[in-house]
Parts: sequence; structure tokens; C-alpha cells
Amino acid sequence: MKRISNETGNALLEGVSFAALSFGLVLSSGLGLFQVESDQLALNLLARNVTRDYLLDPQVSLESVLQRWQVINPEFRHRQVALAVNCEGDCSKGSILQIELSSNGLVSSSFGVLDG
Repeated sequence: MKRISNETGNALLEGVSFAALSFGLVLSSGLGLFQVESDQLALNLLARNVTRDYLLDPQVSLESVLQRWQVINPEFRHRQVALAVNCEGDCSKGSILQIELSSNGLVSSSFGVLDG
């Protein structure tokens, strides 16, 4: 009769335990990567929405537009989001406006052409 705890080991038991441990590590790594990707996509969406909303109504400040869209976006409702604005020239009609948002090590940028 062969026992599980003998010196030669049991290949089936070792294989199953190795597969279970490997699957657990891959699953936990995959879930972490999924969360990072989800946050990056949400930040990209936030940057595009802020840019579009500001370009449609440039009289409103970018900070207030960002705050309005942060309230709508559940991933960034309670997070700090840094806003950086780069404008070609003096931000007059026809200038290219680039908005960059960053939060928790993630960065997203969006651009558009000022029409006002």
C-alpha cells in the first residue's frame, strides 16, 4: 500500500497542488491588471468628456467642468485628479488645446481645436 507521505512523493497530488497554486497566482495577477486597465479607461473617458464639454462651452472654467464630470464618473468621484492644460499660442480661435489628467500614477491626455 502506497502512502501519500512517503519519500517518493505522489506525482498526481503534486501536479494538482501545483496547478491550483499556479491558477491562483495567475488569477490574482489578472484581477490586478484588470483593475489598472479599468481605471485607465475611466481616466481616458474623463479626459475626453472634459475636453469635449470645455470646447463646446469655453466660457466655463476647466476646473468646474472637471468637477462636474468627476461627480458623474464613479471611479474618480472621490479621487484626486490633477489637471494640466497646454495651449498652442494664446488659446485663441483655432489654437490646439491639450488637456492632461493624472491620478494614482495614471495619465491621460486629450486635445481639441478651440472654436470660440
